[in-house]
Amino acid sequence: MNDKAIRIPISKHLASGLVIVLVTFGIYANSLQGEFVWDDKTLFVEYYDIWQWKNVWQLLTIQDNLFRYNNTGFYRPLVNLTFLVDCWIWGQLAFGYHLTNIFFHILASITVSKIAEKISNSLSIGVTAGLIFALHPVHVEAVAWINGRNNLVSILFYMQAFLSYLRHRETGKQRYLIFSLAAIGLSIFSKEYAVTFPLLILLYEVACHKTGPDHPSVLRRIIPAWIGCLIIFTVYGAIRSWVIPDNAGVGFGIEGLGNRLLLLPGILTEYIKLLLLPVQLTPYHDIDSVAQVLDLSFIIPVAVMGGIGWIWLWSFRRSKHLFFAMGWIWITLLPVVNIIPIPFAVSLISERHLYMPSAGFCIMLALCLDKIKNIAFRLKPIIGRTIPLLLILLLFEFYTFETLKGNLVWRNETGLWQDARDKSPNNFMVRCNLAIAYAGKNRLIEGLREAQAAVRLNPTQDTPHYILGFIQLQLGWTEQAVESFGTVLAINPTHRDAKDLLAKIRNPDGI
Repeated sequence: MNDKAIRIPISKHLASGLVIVLVTFGIYANSLQGEFVWDDKTLFVEYYDIWQWKNVWQLLTIQDNLFRYNNTGFYRPLVNLTFLVDCWIWGQLAFGYHLTNIFFHILASITVSKIAEKISNSLSIGVTAGLIFALHPVHVEAVAWINGRNNLVSILFYMQAFLSYLRHRETGKQRYLIFSLAAIGLSIFSKEYAVTFPLLILLYEVACHKTGPDHPSVLRRIIPAWIGCLIIFTVYGAIRSWVIPDNAGVGFGIEGLGNRLLLLPGILTEYIKLLLLPVQLTPYHDIDSVAQVLDLSFIIPVAVMGGIGWIWLWSFRRSKHLFFAMGWIWITLLPVVNIIPIPFAVSLISERHLYMPSAGFCIMLALCLDKIKNIAFRLKPIIGRTIPLLLILLLFEFYTFETLKGNLVWRNETGLWQDARDKSPNNFMVRCNLAIAYAGKNRLIEGLREAQAAVRLNPTQDTPHYILGFIQLQLGWTEQAVESFGTVLAINPTHRDAKDLLAKIRNPDGI
């Protein structure tokens, strides 16, 4: 950050904020017609009666497992509170839940704009970064999917925490540090991304503040914030251990660490590709398996990430702000690249996991566009005015088209999974979800075909066999259903739903 902040008239701040609000709402307005899809149906249809104020204590002291019996190890009570308010206001009207998600995305986009402005001391860079964040198509899953809200809420408070920390460093006022720590507390009670916050402020202090006789050391600058974070994370851990004592610890998974490290370059490369070229977006992304370090599926991503890493280190000398923005991406990707196994992760790559890293990417892109403008302006003023503007307009046009298209995909269950099947025909979970969607619309034969395809793709997993048996039961094919449920229990003897349905088949009167 520059030592002297440039004073910008309040009217310009208000106008820029209004532009971000209008653009963000406009780009996601077509998601307001969306239905409850995917896990939304479990939350707000199957378990709708739980969302009542008399159950508020239960909702604040329950693990984030869609009220099922599996131990996910996730504890995110603040998001449950936002859903409770939505249920109180909107009932089962999906429109209102989507409206709330858009509201959170608007606030997050404005926060990205403010952070970029603080770092660069430029309102234009701030507005550009905020608009890029508002429009980026990779955010569709987090915004258009109601249950993606944990990303919106957690990351909004995470970025508010960092913005308050910037104000603390700029003014020296302790109240901003208190605001920052309060916000990071709200963030971690929404999703676990907040654990990376101490690393982000360390990166900021290393990259953007001077050291020397007249400046305190990096260690002295970060200690108060780090101590505050340690206290907050300890409190969160204690409450989490109380709420979910059977699965409160973090599983580092040392046993499979070697295999996960082989996949790491491919996962990082895919995430960077989604940030740079957000096309072919889908809830499930396939990634090539890696057997050894000599596989091309390992060597090529390592070479790509090595090149990007060299650019990042090179930027430290050329532009500390650019170095920080790129570092933001790496730090906030740490919780989602499967170094520590993600519980119940069917897909190793999820677009919603990019909601936080993309903030750094959007700031980086805004800084790069400003660099291009300055270089072009030195060559010829008229070029410096027109070329960056054309680039921004082309980028916004591309983002707008892809985001609007993505919102339409997420409008209903069958459309979502048909689109996913077209993009990932060999993903068994996509086929399973499409089978469930068809069954929900009473298109049982189509659902049967998709379930059979899922079984062929992954015959050793219990879920495809269970869905096949469920649809066979709906069709009245009792013998086939019993056989499918038997296969489920042979694979997973603890599968409760399969046991319950088999019991009902064998004893329909419940005697």
